[in-house]
Order: sequence, then C-alpha cells, then structure tokens
Amino acid sequence: MDEVAKKIQRKGVNANAKECDINRNVFNEKGDNKRGVEMTRTRYKYMRDYKIDSDTEKKILDFCRTAKGEEQEDVLAACVEANKYIAHYIFLNLITGVGYDRMSRIYFIPVQKVDFQGYRRLAMKKLRDLRLKKEEESG
Repeated sequence: MDEVAKKIQRKGVNANAKECDINRNVFNEKGDNKRGVEMTRTRYKYMRDYKIDSDTEKKILDFCRTAKGEEQEDVLAACVEANKYIAHYIFLNLITGVGYDRMSRIYFIPVQKVDFQGYRRLAMKKLRDLRLKKEEESG
C-alpha cells in the first residue's frame, strides 16, 4: 500500500472533507463561521428556533388574516424585512392563506418551496418582534 492509501485509512475520507468545509467557511446547519457563532440557513429554521410556540404562531396567523389598514402595513414591513424580493408573495400568503403551490401555478416565484416557507417563518418572527416593540412603546 502506498502512503496516500494509508493516510486515508487512518484519518478516513470524511475527516479531510470536514477539514475542507471548515477552511472554505461553509455555513451549513451544523457549521460555525470564523467568529464562532453558529449560522443556520433560513430554510432550516423553524418556529421553535425563533422561540415561538404553536399557540403564538396561531395568534400571529390570526392577526395576519384579520389585519386591516395599519396592521397590514406592519405585516408588509415584516415581509420586506424577511426578504424584499419575494415580500409580496409572503404577504399574500399571510393575509389570504393561499399556499405556495397554488401561487406558483399563477405566478413565477423565484425561490423553492422550502426557502419560501423559511422566509415566511422569518416574516412571522419579525412581525411578532415589531408588534411587541409597538406594544412596549404605547403602554
């Protein structure tokens, strides 16, 4: 056996692959960046990652469905903050409840379903934060 084959047997193929990923600074769901802060892509974050339980999620959705006037502006602002390129699709989803699959039959949505849902969850988190901030300011 030559020396390279011995190295592969000792270290394993995956050890070198992990090393390369760290050197290239790939941000995957378990990877860390150079500063030591864990970075997770938006598509892999769920409501529990934003510290939102299912009851609060339902309240946010109910708020979005019944929002009028200035409340809808808050919903739109949260959608734009989440992703300005698909904000109008996220807004449509939150206000009317029309899903990604149905919208994609009518409109060209430039992201995959998983990404869309991730940005939708992020918009809901931003909306919750915005509403909490407004409540603190008002009283």
